[in-house]
This record gives sequence, structure tokens and C-alpha cells, in this order.
Amino acid sequence: MASPTLPHSFDRVAVLGSGVMGSAIACHLAQTGHDVLLLDLPAKEGPRNAVADGEAVLHAEAVEQAEEEAAHEATEADEALLNKQLEVEYADQTEITNIEAEINADKSFIETLGKHIDASDALSDAEKAQLEAELKAEEADLARLEEQLKEEQAKLKKDAEQGASLREKYAGDLAREHYDEMEISMDVNEMHNILYPAPPKKEDAK
Repeated sequence: MASPTLPHSFDRVAVLGSGVMGSAIACHLAQTGHDVLLLDLPAKEGPRNAVADGEAVLHAEAVEQAEEEAAHEATEADEALLNKQLEVEYADQTEITNIEAEINADKSFIETLGKHIDASDALSDAEKAQLEAELKAEEADLARLEEQLKEEQAKLKKDAEQGASLREKYAGDLAREHYDEMEISMDVNEMHNILYPAPPKKEDAK
């Protein structure tokens, strides 16, 4: 069954009751361009419209606070992700530093062992064969470390790119949160002016 359609649109709307629901409806209609009249029981004390005025402003402030808190929570979540990513990058760099130290130690040992084999004439064939086998094992270990270093460097590059993206997003969150705070305040003031316009100035008597 098709939804019924209104015969015509409304430009002016009256909302009865300025509680949580009423003020929310009035706020939404005002922001969509309607001329809204928010009605409630007259205040027992002070200005007649104090109840409606106060409820509308309280609702707007609650909406503003909720949006600010949501934006702040999103920023905190991105900050936590960024801190975790920084720990990953630090671990990558630490692993690379350790592998480089092992590579340098292996190179130094291989160089020393090679010189010892070449310079020693007192070695028996069995001793020389044993040292040469040890030399080959060290060279194989060096090749393994160099390959591991390449993998870790590639991982660090990938993690650093991801970290740069998170840093950019976090910086954008901070800027957006600050901008949203100003924009929300402006929206609330604008909504208040729409719902409760200042009385027109009387023309000067000619």
C-alpha cells in the first residue's frame, strides 16, 4: 500500500510541548527551513515564554554536548591506534638495529677467520677443512641475516606508511573536532534565533 501524500506542503508549523521530543522536533523543522512556533504552558514566574525558551536551549546544548563527546571519542580512538602503530614501528626499528649488529659481527668474524685460514701454514688438512666448513656456515648465516634485514626493512616501510596515514587522520580529527565545536555553537545560536526571533524594530514616527 502506497504511503499517503500530503495535499500541500507546510511552511509554518506549531509544535505543542517544549520538552525533549517537542524541542527536538522544533529544532529539526527549523533547520529544514520551516517557520516554527514552539508552544508550552506559560511560566509561573518571569517571562511568559520562559519554559519553552529554556527547554529549547537545554535540548540544543545537550545535542551540542553529545556531538562534541562523539567527536572527542573518535579522536581518542584514533590516538590509541596511532600510539599502537608507533609501538609497532619502534619494534621494527629495534629488530633492524639488532640484525644489523649481528651482520656486522658475522662479517668481522668471517674476515678474521678467512685471514687465519690463509695465513696459517701449521694447520693440518683436517683442521683447515674444519675451519673452511665453519667459514661456509658463517657465510650462510650472513646471507640469511641479510635476507632477514631486507624483509624487516620492507615491513618497516609498510608500517611507516600506515603510520603516516594514521598521523594524517589524527591531525585531521583534531582540526575537525575544533572546527565542529565552533560550528555546533554557531548552529545552536542560529537555531535559537530562528525559534525565538527578536521582535521587529518599530519604525520611527514620521
